[in-house]
Amino acid sequence: MFQQFHLIPYLTALENVMLAQHYHSVIDETAAKAVLEQVGLGHRIDHRPSQLSGGEQQRVCIARALVNQPPVILPMNLPVI
Repeated sequence: MFQQFHLIPYLTALENVMLAQHYHSVIDETAAKAVLEQVGLGHRIDHRPSQLSGGEQQRVCIARALVNQPPVILPMNLPVI
């Protein structure tokens, strides 16, 4: 995840999360919906990034990182220069 969330503007929150699955050749809409529910965005799955707040966009990005169940996620808080 980056300070710029790199969400595709014309895709919905659900489609942005499923994009990560595409690169792993495993498309599972149920899993994508479940991870959006986990980050509190189950009611916003059909919204595009421009319709989401900055915090909601960040949670879509987090959901995208979690959807493929990575063994580890390394959070970093890098200083802004």
